[in-house]
Amino acid sequence: MALSAIVAPHEWQVIRLRAQGSRLRAQGSRSSSPRSQAASPVYFPRVMLPVADVIPSRTTPWMTIGLIAISTAVFLLAWSFPIADASAWMLRLAFVPVGPSWTTATAALFLHENALHLALNVMVLWIFGDNVEDQLGHLRFLALYLVSAYAGWAAALWATPQSTVPLVGAGGPIAGVLGAYFVMFPRSRVLALVPARSIVDAIELPAVVLAAAWFSLQAVVGLGRLDVPFRGLTAALWPFVGGAVAGMLTVRVARRPERRRVEWWGH
Repeated sequence: MALSAIVAPHEWQVIRLRAQGSRLRAQGSRSSSPRSQAASPVYFPRVMLPVADVIPSRTTPWMTIGLIAISTAVFLLAWSFPIADASAWMLRLAFVPVGPSWTTATAALFLHENALHLALNVMVLWIFGDNVEDQLGHLRFLALYLVSAYAGWAAALWATPQSTVPLVGAGGPIAGVLGAYFVMFPRSRVLALVPARSIVDAIELPAVVLAAAWFSLQAVVGLGRLDVPFRGLTAALWPFVGGAVAGMLTVRVARRPERRRVEWWGH
């Protein structure tokens, strides 16, 4: 669930205008004096925390919240074990293309190798999942999530049937959520918090930038944890491809017709 899910539409617009106004005032104060502008270096944020998109939701995204809660609970449970036991447990439940099963295809969706892996997936699902669930409804959203998940594993199985690389994580279904989101909202933007000189400021970024960063970071994290980097990375990336394609196709038939209209917000 993004912040937009708990903020009324008109209030969300006020937040956006305030953020834009603060940037304009800051730019004006820097440009008012050539001397001060020359003395002060241009500030480029190095750290950004995406917190929400700019599209509000009418419904509470219970499925999104539930999926995040289950993934977090499983992660905490796994890492409450000794390291050797946690690793053995994850390897036993990981999806391996050379020996697939429905059990591992489902269990692997809720397993994550480390906190960064979990945080990346939770962040993207938190920001984009509520809008997709709002447009589809709770059960259809869960169906899209699972279809994208199994399509992702199927793509890895098709592309690398002899791979012994254990695959875990919700990359496939979250790629499906992203694919569905960009079919419905191709020009959406994301609100990100950045550290300013004395306070935290807010900026807007194209949502596609966050999606590209998520895919890139997933590839880097996957490359760093695989024993056979090139072959393993190839196997690890196919679930993203299969999930994204499945999400883009599924949303075209699963989206609820009455929620495609602008008047959906007028009731």
